[in-house]
Amino acid sequence: MTEIAKFAQQYHVTVAVENVWNRFLYSPQEFSKFLSDTNLPNVKAYLDPANLMAISYPENWIDVLKGRISNVHVKDFDTRIGNITAFRHMLKGSIDWNRLTKLLKDSGYDGYLMLECPPEFDPSIVKPSLTDALTKAEENSKALDSILASFGS
Repeated sequence: MTEIAKFAQQYHVTVAVENVWNRFLYSPQEFSKFLSDTNLPNVKAYLDPANLMAISYPENWIDVLKGRISNVHVKDFDTRIGNITAFRHMLKGSIDWNRLTKLLKDSGYDGYLMLECPPEFDPSIVKPSLTDALTKAEENSKALDSILASFGS
């Protein structure tokens, strides 16, 4: 990681490491230590709260990684399901996005919220049409706009 980060640093590029379901860095403290061990300011976290919902509380990660979050993925997750099929479109899962957005803002995060539209895990849908995908993307965008509007962002 250090070699990649030093190369990226020469070009003023941030290396943002995302928390994914790969049994690596499963606590905010582990992730923070990983970032600290690189000892390079351009190695940061790419936070995905929905990826954390099955194993942790995203709120804790925001507090521990404060100032070291480069980007944030936004999608939702239904904890009643709790597995890979639990990813949902915005406001259709268990994440309290109003609370998380406020915590991010209070932590000093002012970067992008990258909308990530998960696939529909519906066995009756063999392959969604382009129109369906665009409709879902628009719905997600409106949901995110409504969350951000409540904070004057």
